[in-house]
Amino acid sequence: MKRRLFRAGWGVAVLAVTTLACTCGLISRLGQGVQTAQTAQAIVTQVDVDGLMLTAQAAATEVNVGGEAPADIPVMDDKQNFFGSAQLVSYTTSASFEATVKYYREEMTRQGWEEAEGAMEIQGASVVTYTKGDRTAVVTVTETGADTTVLVALQTK
Repeated sequence: MKRRLFRAGWGVAVLAVTTLACTCGLISRLGQGVQTAQTAQAIVTQVDVDGLMLTAQAAATEVNVGGEAPADIPVMDDKQNFFGSAQLVSYTTSASFEATVKYYREEMTRQGWEEAEGAMEIQGASVVTYTKGDRTAVVTVTETGADTTVLVALQTK
């Protein structure tokens, strides 16, 4: 008798929980959650994230877009990811931030550029404006992790 009462009690409890779950939409939400998890798992197993990151990193370090810097704009020897045009020179270098800033201060002057007032240098970033005739060059040097990024924007007045 106790066993039948116990089973009946469990049956009523299961029926009550099932009814409540159906009424609240719990079962359909659980089903949607399981489907979402399965879809995410399928996507993760099809996408080699580490491989993509390595490919992206390799592409970023091997790309040299090209072009040439104007003759009077100095460019460090170990340039990477180089782009050059009459209006813009951009690249990264493995030289330290301090060494790159020093290089540009010396080389721009050597190429006949005069440093204008208003140079700004904060930790890891330097912006110096130079003038030469009717041209202006804004040299921006930033520390970007292990590398240093150089951007020279040129404008004719």
